[in-house]
Amino acid sequence: MRWLELSCAIVCGALFTAFRFFPGGWCEPLSVRLCAAIFVAVTGAFYLWLVDEERRPKVGSIHRIMVGSSVGLVAAAIVGGPFELFGLLAVSGALLGYIGFRWLKHVPL
Repeated sequence: MRWLELSCAIVCGALFTAFRFFPGGWCEPLSVRLCAAIFVAVTGAFYLWLVDEERRPKVGSIHRIMVGSSVGLVAAAIVGGPFELFGLLAVSGALLGYIGFRWLKHVPL
C-alpha cells in the first residue's frame, strides 16, 4: 500500500514540476492540460477512496486535508493560473479532502 501512495505522490509531483517550471509547446494544447488535470483529480479521488475510514481508521482528517489541498495545487499548476487560483483550488481541495470519504461513497468506483 505504501508503494502505491509513493507512486501517486511522485507522479503528481512530476506533473506539478513539469507544468509549473518547464512550460513549453508540449503543454500548450488544451487537450494535454485537460487530460493531466483529469488524471490528477481521478488519482486524488482514488487515493481518498483508498484511505477511507472504514479501511484504514488510522488516517485522520489532517491527512485527507493535505492530500486534497495538494491535488488542488497541482491542478492550479496545470491550468497555469494566477496565485489567487492556487489559493482557491488549495482551499476547495482541502474542503473536498476533508469530506472526501463521505462524498466518495456515493461515486461508483
